[in-house]
Amino acid sequence: PEDVSVVLGPDGIGEYGGAYRITEIRSYTGEWISFGFVQRDSDEIHFGPGAGKSWEASEDGREYTYTLRRGLKWSDGVPLTMEDVAVLDANTRRACDTLDGLADGLIADPRKCTLDLLELDRLECTAEDTEGCLTAGQIDTARAIYTGLTDASGEVVVPGVYPGAELGGDFQLWVTGPVDFLDGTANELTTRVVAEILHRQPGFSPDAFDPVAGMADLAEAAAAVHLPPPDFGRFIARGGKLIVYNGWHDMPCRAGALENFYEEARRLNGPEAVDGFMRVFMVPGMVHCLGGPGAWAADYIQAIMDWVEDDVAPERIIARHPGEFTFMEGQVAIGGALVSWSEAILKAGAEAGANQFTRPLCPYPQYARYDGSGDPDDAASFTCVVD
Repeated sequence: PEDVSVVLGPDGIGEYGGAYRITEIRSYTGEWISFGFVQRDSDEIHFGPGAGKSWEASEDGREYTYTLRRGLKWSDGVPLTMEDVAVLDANTRRACDTLDGLADGLIADPRKCTLDLLELDRLECTAEDTEGCLTAGQIDTARAIYTGLTDASGEVVVPGVYPGAELGGDFQLWVTGPVDFLDGTANELTTRVVAEILHRQPGFSPDAFDPVAGMADLAEAAAAVHLPPPDFGRFIARGGKLIVYNGWHDMPCRAGALENFYEEARRLNGPEAVDGFMRVFMVPGMVHCLGGPGAWAADYIQAIMDWVEDDVAPERIIARHPGEFTFMEGQVAIGGALVSWSEAILKAGAEAGANQFTRPLCPYPQYARYDGSGDPDDAASFTCVVD
């Protein structure tokens, strides 16, 4: 947009357009001021431009013609667009890219990428700076995504999304749209799913649903797909082994939820027992299931076979960046290769000429830190560490 001035119009949030008409008679000019078309100068006497860049009055003073600024919105812009997501992505890289010792566009340990480091308020647009910035409302939206959902006491009900890989696909799929295979966003689809799950509640409305107060009801209604407490007593007794992996930046399957699950498993089963049968691998630069700028194609099947058959626990798994794939492109590339999916998508990426760099995936809570020398595209140049 060019020459932008963002104001809150009388129609409220969410109505956009290049024309605005008032049909009823206004009794005094002050009502125009309240709409933001014009505003008082610092002397509180004279008028100056607002949303209206300029205006002309007829000779009899009965008709005013306003020229609006280009790019005008009739809201304060709370919804995020992909242009806004690009601002967030650049800001995350500015604040946190080198925390792992290498400026490569990836956040190896996004737990370190705190809101204090992100300094989101610095992104707010000003009268002089309207490009590459966000409105106050959009900053609140971004902060809510990163922070998650909390109750009145401050306890986290739903963890936030860790900063990083904002342009990796999940923001477009779940927050902004558009995507080719949905009418809206995946969040809107999920809203309909919630309505179906809670259909037995008389008069249930997604618009009136309180996700904090209603979380227990939702968990009960979705018990068939809701994880029970991680008591692995019988699994351990059978000699079972378990590898769990998750994208650090997964929008629907939050990494924070897996962290909580893992800590609860250690509490219920004992840390030594969990270390004997379970490994969690958080994947930097990976979003939901697949995709993102990181090295996320890995052979977990071979890792679990080595552990079960040869008693070799995975202390690191080498992952490769297959290339740039959207969620659906990745699904098409994998096709029916449910077991060897990493081979299938690596082949597709190689055929497209992707730079298939490698990184070690480290058992949580370790992360891969660059050694300070060596080929940054080679996993051998990284060490798994805990700070």
